[in-house]
Order: sequence, then C-alpha cells, then structure tokens
Amino acid sequence: MHSNIEKQILHETEGLPENALDEVLHFIQFIKSKLTNKKATLSSDSLSVGLAELENQEWKHLEDEMKDYKKIFPHAK
Repeated sequence: MHSNIEKQILHETEGLPENALDEVLHFIQFIKSKLTNKKATLSSDSLSVGLAELENQEWKHLEDEMKDYKKIFPHAK
C-alpha cells in the first residue's frame, strides 16, 4: 500500500521522459545512501563510545592491580 506522498510522486513522474526518470531514480538512490550512511555513522559512533568505555575500564583495572606495586615489587636502590 502506498502512502499519499508515494502516490503523489508516482503521479508527478507519469509522462516524464526516460532521462528525467533516470534523474529521479538517481536522486532517490542518493537519498537512500545518505540515510544508510547516517545509520552507519551512528553505529560507528556507538562502537567508538563502547571502545572508549572499555579502555577506561582497562585503565581502572590496571590502576587497581598496581595500586601497591611499590610494596609488592620494591626496587633495589
């Protein structure tokens, strides 16, 4: 089932020459690729946030593990 906008687009493209329909098709493909890239960017941003959080957890773990390292591993002077 087509929405009102889809029906209007179909109506407006009726009778257009082949080269004009080709332009419309390319524009639609451009819009779709823009939306896909936006989703990919959002996924990429989520991944970056997740990796940053993981790095923070790793540093906290190392700091906790090495809190008393001077007592555990005294350096010879």
